[in-house]
Amino acid sequence: MWVEVLSYHKYNPPPRPLFRKGSFEVVGKRLVFKLKPLGEIMLNLEFLTKTEGVLLTFYNPPRRGIRFVFPKNFEVLVTVGRNPLVYSIENLIKLAVSVYSSLLDSVPLERGILRIVGDNVAIVTDRGISQVRVEDLEGEIRRRVEEFLGVIEFLKSNNTQ
Repeated sequence: MWVEVLSYHKYNPPPRPLFRKGSFEVVGKRLVFKLKPLGEIMLNLEFLTKTEGVLLTFYNPPRRGIRFVFPKNFEVLVTVGRNPLVYSIENLIKLAVSVYSSLLDSVPLERGILRIVGDNVAIVTDRGISQVRVEDLEGEIRRRVEEFLGVIEFLKSNNTQ
């Protein structure tokens, strides 16, 4: 699962983005990017303030990516590379699912427990699994679920506009 990663401070972005090839894994509440040839970025997901899908128009053709925003204006931009044999938009979907599984899995609700199932959010009860209605959620949980579903929808859309 290869992705391309760029980390930067919001007020001091690089003039020419230089992405580094790497793999990712979520360990507990930490997102770890293992970069090639050497390097590692470890991020605490409890401090994640915002996630959004972005269209990187400085590539031709434009690429889809995910922007993770952390406190003190630190941002990580993740996209896929050019080679379709190594890179796939499915890797970004797996990244989003991994991150939000860490954040949302096992959150207790009145009707059951929140879970990420595939690329959807569901409530697991003793009677089975049912789809979550975002309108029924509140506060931080609702915001996280809306972010997750928005990123997944953005990544799955085919148009580049």
